[in-house]
Amino acid sequence: MALPRFGLNRFDARSVDAFAADVRRAETLGWDAAFQPDSQLRRRDTYVLMAAAARVTERILLATLLSNPVNRHPTVTASSIATIDELAPGRTLLGWGVGDTAVRLAGLKPARVSELEASTRLMRALLDGRAVDVGAREPARLPHHRPVPIWIAAGGPRTLRMAGGVADGVFIRVGTHQANITRSIEEIRAGAAAAGRDPSRVGLGAVFHTVLVEEPTRALTIGKSMAAGYYEYSPMLFGPPRLSWSGPDPEKLKRERNVFPDFHHAPDLEASGKVVDFLPDAAADAFCLRGGPAEIVTQLLAVLQSAPAAFDYVCLHPIPNPTAPDDPERGFMARVAREVLPPVRAALGAGGRIGGRAMPSPPPSPPPGLKVRQRTPVSARARQQELPPQLQKYVETGEALVAEPFKGITAGGRVAPGLFKIQKTGASTRQITDAARAFVDSLSEPQRERALFPLESDAWRRWSNIHPYLMRHGLSLDEMSPAQRDRALALVRESLSTQGFKTARDVMRLNELVLAITGSQAEYGEWLYWLSVMGIPSHDGPWGWQIDGHHLIVNCFVLGDQVVMTPMFMGSEPVAATEGPYAGTRVFQAEERQGLALMRALTPEQRHRAILAPELPTEVFTAAFRDNVEMQYQGIVSGDLTTTQQRMLLDVLETYIGRIRPGHSEARRNEVKRHLNHTYFAWMGGTDEDGVFYYRIHSPVILIEFDHQRGIAFDNDAPSRHHIHTVVRTPNGNDYGRDLLRQHHARFDHTRADHSH
Repeated sequence: MALPRFGLNRFDARSVDAFAADVRRAETLGWDAAFQPDSQLRRRDTYVLMAAAARVTERILLATLLSNPVNRHPTVTASSIATIDELAPGRTLLGWGVGDTAVRLAGLKPARVSELEASTRLMRALLDGRAVDVGAREPARLPHHRPVPIWIAAGGPRTLRMAGGVADGVFIRVGTHQANITRSIEEIRAGAAAAGRDPSRVGLGAVFHTVLVEEPTRALTIGKSMAAGYYEYSPMLFGPPRLSWSGPDPEKLKRERNVFPDFHHAPDLEASGKVVDFLPDAAADAFCLRGGPAEIVTQLLAVLQSAPAAFDYVCLHPIPNPTAPDDPERGFMARVAREVLPPVRAALGAGGRIGGRAMPSPPPSPPPGLKVRQRTPVSARARQQELPPQLQKYVETGEALVAEPFKGITAGGRVAPGLFKIQKTGASTRQITDAARAFVDSLSEPQRERALFPLESDAWRRWSNIHPYLMRHGLSLDEMSPAQRDRALALVRESLSTQGFKTARDVMRLNELVLAITGSQAEYGEWLYWLSVMGIPSHDGPWGWQIDGHHLIVNCFVLGDQVVMTPMFMGSEPVAATEGPYAGTRVFQAEERQGLALMRALTPEQRHRAILAPELPTEVFTAAFRDNVEMQYQGIVSGDLTTTQQRMLLDVLETYIGRIRPGHSEARRNEVKRHLNHTYFAWMGGTDEDGVFYYRIHSPVILIEFDHQRGIAFDNDAPSRHHIHTVVRTPNGNDYGRDLLRQHHARFDHTRADHSH
């Protein structure tokens, strides 16, 4: 079945800033949607809150759930939601309904079904940019129209049928019982068919009241208050589950027992539930999820897997209302994100779909002998306000290192001069530049603001190979339209060789595999990579691009027909897929095999010189932020190798150099060969056929590192062959093409408007 997008609809609304921060926290925890009630007498203005959240988030859907045509005129609502979509393009949704608590608190009556239908048609026309006759002197138009989807929240049969005929999607609010859910979907489909629409094109969402209370008696009592609330507004919902209301009239009961404004919105839900204790336990089960995280997982899966159709959205309505501020570790938002959503996503992905592709049943397994590591997720999608101490220190260290003036990796603290020259290579860069221009042309103005950087921006140096979103920049492939993503990938493809592009894409696919194995959508996914363009793509002037994400960083500097493609970091955990749609995918076999073969070809005396330590380092030495590290030449120099051993060394070098597009890889190969006699091979770790190890190849113009790593997604605390990091650098100041750019600036005065290349 399809994997729905999960959202919640209660946030810290003590202030506008608090609300925005809370929605951002939800995004970092892996929630997909932030639904906001529109109840003017209970909370701050919905659209002001959404605007603030739009400014500080990047991925999460922002939606009303729900607005109504009584408290606000539909033309006002259309204008407001279109404005929000300007701030959050393509991730805005209007949840619309007759109005319950919001209108009753204002002393008004909910809209009739006919009024809801008319207002929906009016807003759809305005949001599509059409003129509408509203009885004024001239037809009404919305000058800033945006194609925001309109979803109607419904529970009764008439409203469900109407919604199926006019809305882009329907949120059903009928509880959790299969009979009510099935009947609701049938009504929606019937309404769509009667209107001449394809029923499968009408989106489906569900709102489930979720009583996250681990004490069983209290959870049951609160669950009964939820059931009473449903009966109060839609008594017909008790019919399909074969329930009955054996108590007094609900309105009379509320007056007598001082329940206000209704059973499921009362300040004390436990007291409200005790008022309706005459309801059977089955009533609570029919209208909410209840219990601790494990019980919620079981119940939610049962509801979703028994539904006759897959839901696009699932809103888990927190019961009771979370405190403000919510406990960052034990509150509803954090606990459900950590303890409910991952197992639910993993289970739904089994035999269903994740990221738009069919996944196997059962879910893919971790590598042999390993288990998924149990830990608190750290979001890869947006920056968390509060990071674990070790990651906070990582960021602080990174910021300090990026703030240092760039010098480059050196052997003794001083850059060796004269190693790199501006020269013709005979290999055209036109295809790279044209691909970059096509990508930039496809972006909206807000997207360009995020994707484009000055040529000498420090964004070049802010990449990070670990998965958490810490210093990311650029535009995420996850947020791009399919056409934009194709153009982004075309830029990467035109810059790399066929094998290089395949390796890059395989790294991304294996990141999707980790999502399928762990269910941790907050942390992993095929499209969680950010593309940036530095400078203006030009056929003769300097510019570049960077892709940055988990285990994949490529920096590409272009000057005329020269290309510098370092730093280039590629890694993966796991390194192979044995199940699912990517079964057979494997990365870094050649890098691993050739490095070990060279080491095992050395004589005992040569090995003694090559081996630096018996243990592996915890990370490659020139990973993120290590642009200015001093690294001495160590190991055995190429001049002390036999002809056969030198050929094996060249084979290893070729595997890494061969990631670059033809022509430019030849130029790089020649550059490396000129310094072959000053190229060192160093080793750490074992030399057994199945051992784990680190190796390094280091010359004045290239630095390559390969390392087996301990588990992050999986529970191995010692390095294994299931987790590999590789990095390629250009020492002595030419990472990011910096030395070529320095020479270019020395030739051309860029402060003059009439300068030419």
